[in-house]
Amino acid sequence: MNTRITKDAMTADFRTLDYVTTPGAPVSTKATFAIQDGVPGLQ
Repeated sequence: MNTRITKDAMTADFRTLDYVTTPGAPVSTKATFAIQDGVPGLQ
């Protein structure tokens, strides 16, 4: 998971591998979640 935190929001990328047993397998972002400052709930 890749997470970024700023004064305005926290954003997290859910990243996956297509092949966990293959070195150098491509990584892709399957979903991105954000919590905005002052806005209730997950976006």
